[in-house]
Amino acid sequence: VIGTTALTVFCLLGCAFGSVLVPMRSVLTTACTLVFVYATLQIVQGGAPYHLLQLELRAPWECPGVAWLVPVMTFTVLTGLNTDYDVFLVAGIRKMRALGASNDDAIVSGLRSNGGVITTAGAIMALAFSGLLASSTLAVHQVAFVVVLAVLADTLVVRMLLVPAVMALLGEWNWWPTAMRDADGPYLPLSEKSRAALL
Repeated sequence: VIGTTALTVFCLLGCAFGSVLVPMRSVLTTACTLVFVYATLQIVQGGAPYHLLQLELRAPWECPGVAWLVPVMTFTVLTGLNTDYDVFLVAGIRKMRALGASNDDAIVSGLRSNGGVITTAGAIMALAFSGLLASSTLAVHQVAFVVVLAVLADTLVVRMLLVPAVMALLGEWNWWPTAMRDADGPYLPLSEKSRAALL
């Protein structure tokens, strides 16, 4: 399931953006979020890391251990959500780059235009699922914990910090093999370009 999902996301994003590194980076950053969330759940629940680190922690709900249904239910949902946030962010960056902005300017402009929407969407999703944290059913409680933590980590850290940093490091390789137009110098919004032309 994991391999099929990753391959499907890679192929779809590759076709959508005409790039090899965009889908590769998207899959890897989504994997970072999932590993962080599931590792945190395992530690909180008192599994192997609990005994390994000898932490004096106790699970905040009735039964220790992760319910088998939790990763099965949340993996595909979180992969879809994280990919959706990534597509929304990268689409804005690519649009600015196609208009002639430099790679760095396109990243800044894309974050400025879409970053707030992504963060707000993540906050709404986390708030919607946070009510399930009060459930006495182990699986429901853990599903809510995983979704809330994953959405907040992805929208506040991964998409707002990690993805722009990686894209800035990759530079023009982000869009390979698609050839983007040469940057027209410092990017100006259309309204500022209009005023500059009048002057």
